[in-house]
Amino acid sequence: MARKTPDYTRQARQKRRKERATLPPPPSRAYATAVYTSLAGGVALFLYGCVLVFPVIGEGGQNARGAGVAALGLVAGILATVLIGLLARHSFDPRAHPLRGINKKYLIYGIVFGGMVSILVVLTYQSLQLLMGPALIPAVAVFFFVVRPRLKAIAVAEGRYTKSRSEESREQWERERRQEREEKERYKRLKEQRLGKTSGRPARKGTAGR
Repeated sequence: MARKTPDYTRQARQKRRKERATLPPPPSRAYATAVYTSLAGGVALFLYGCVLVFPVIGEGGQNARGAGVAALGLVAGILATVLIGLLARHSFDPRAHPLRGINKKYLIYGIVFGGMVSILVVLTYQSLQLLMGPALIPAVAVFFFVVRPRLKAIAVAEGRYTKSRSEESREQWERERRQEREEKERYKRLKEQRLGKTSGRPARKGTAGR
């Protein structure tokens, strides 16, 4: 009797289905469109700032230095926003949109560096706050409230997530607080049981007739 060969294609398909089941589901198209639209609006504001600043650099003079620093902050903001969009696209569906050789850690470093440069320029030049402030808000909101939680969920599903020291210390503090509450509740129950036993005891003969 011929030996039946295993169906490796079916096994691979089941394995892929299992891996996809553990990953967070991709968001709806409307949600993803809203995220990309907000990031595109931030990039448009940065580009508008570049259009205003670059002619001042070409004129030269004392104002050219400040305009050059402002242009650096605007370009850094564009870079950070584009990288956040790339990371958001990957986090929405990591199987369909892999990073293809791009180190995720270095990508996050680039986002942090570009964002910090933009924020420093905004804090230094108050005249750019009305322009760069609204441009940075979508990028910051998408990174902290959309991309970061999804990347954490993906890392947990793939077994690559390692807790930070702050998370470990917070969990330890929560465990200690939980143990303290349990001990207090246990002591309270024992105290109530003892009071119930002492109140239910019959009076002694010597003290009953007094």
